[in-house]
Amino acid sequence: MWAVRLAALLGFSMRARFTQHLLSQAVGAWLATAFMHLLLEAFASQASAKKLFVLLLNGLVFFFLLDTVQLWQRGYEHHQPESYADHSHPEHP
Repeated sequence: MWAVRLAALLGFSMRARFTQHLLSQAVGAWLATAFMHLLLEAFASQASAKKLFVLLLNGLVFFFLLDTVQLWQRGYEHHQPESYADHSHPEHP
């Protein structure tokens, strides 16, 4: 319960960009924990280690490619600061 209160306090007191980074860290830790539990269960099964590693590698490559395609479709113009888009800015003639 204290973690929820701490998260709420941090969420309200920090700017939105810091909250987004903290959320990304939390989701990454959650997925890593779930992945490690699934990996231990897979090794406890009767499948061979070679088959498990091939499946793991294929899954990692698939999700990397899926993320790359998603970034291409979204476009890179969303990642540039607004000052670069504004040509009247004194630092960027």
